[in-house]
Amino acid sequence: MRRRRAFHAPRGSAIFEIAGYASCTVTKQLNQKLSEEHAASVAKYLRETQNIPTRQTTTPKAALLTAS
Repeated sequence: MRRRRAFHAPRGSAIFEIAGYASCTVTKQLNQKLSEEHAASVAKYLRETQNIPTRQTTTPKAALLTAS
């Protein structure tokens, strides 16, 4: 059986892109606001509890997912 090696990026080189998603049952404006707040909250948690530097987190505007 062949073992897989874990990939380890050089320290400090990983970028964590954090996007949020709320619900498609509310208005698009409210959904966007909740998504952005959720992503920002996750980024803050990673910075404060996991010592991830701000330069390694990004929270782009969350894409709205809509039901077809």
